[in-house]
Amino acid sequence: MSDLRLAVTTASFLPWTALSGRAIQRVFDFATSNDFAGVEVLVTRAVCRAYQRGAFRDVAGLIVSSHEVWNPRETLASEIRCILRRIPQSRGMVPYPMDTLFFANSDISEKVAFALADLAEGTTVVSQLESPVTRRRYSNPRAAVQVHCDLGPDGSHLPLPEVKEIIVRQNYPVVLDTNHVRRRVRLYVNGQTEMAPPVAGPGDISFGGIASTWRAFGDRVALVHFQPNNGAELAELLRTRALPASLADFHAILPELASRNIPIVIEVSPPIAAAVSRFGSTLARKCAAFGVTDSAMKEVLPRVRDVLRGAAGGR
Repeated sequence: MSDLRLAVTTASFLPWTALSGRAIQRVFDFATSNDFAGVEVLVTRAVCRAYQRGAFRDVAGLIVSSHEVWNPRETLASEIRCILRRIPQSRGMVPYPMDTLFFANSDISEKVAFALADLAEGTTVVSQLESPVTRRRYSNPRAAVQVHCDLGPDGSHLPLPEVKEIIVRQNYPVVLDTNHVRRRVRLYVNGQTEMAPPVAGPGDISFGGIASTWRAFGDRVALVHFQPNNGAELAELLRTRALPASLADFHAILPELASRNIPIVIEVSPPIAAAVSRFGSTLARKCAAFGVTDSAMKEVLPRVRDVLRGAAGGR
């Protein structure tokens, strides 16, 4: 079996990679010194500034993909109004105050996202079926849709068969995210859009899981995001040094991902990494033995890398 092509993302190092060009460079340094194949770049405000300075020319060969802003705004003033009035901005999502600092306007961020993908000859991950700038299909062929259950108008639910029909008709490549295809739909609670919905349970509206998504889009998958849904799932992976049963369907497709050389971007959100140490004293002690603390992302990611390599039977 071929080795997996494993990468990291600057999103795992928020908030610093939203604010500092130096923090972005440190992610590239981390990737090269820890045997990762490259980096996915979330297009934050700092990334836009760094691109304008030409900072990515020397690392273009390490860029696996770029990632468009997940809740794009038209202007800063319109985003502030959405925050104050607690009304959706894009994809049915109410923006958070931190978004005003983290991201640029959508016309700028979308341009930079595609420019980075063109520079690296990689993929741009988009989270909706139409550009928020043009209100039409993304014209750049590097756009790959991260499929999930909220792809309908204004973030409404769109069942997998309908998403498949649109994806095929529009001829989009697909990004499979191990979290988003398993979670339930986002809820609007107390004037805020749920940031991290849990894995769908019985009766929940969802996309159907990894296996059904792969059956529908496997031939179109250009990129994979490996993302634990919660701290407990990550903790089990680290404690057992194996993929948990909840990710058995992902384990099953690893051979094809390796043979097709499809990049797998390991994404661990800082809140989930921090949550590992809060699942009871016994588990917390076990996790502490692996160096998992709220600030240990640089230790967590190589360990996830090693688990994936072990699961695939590679080095």
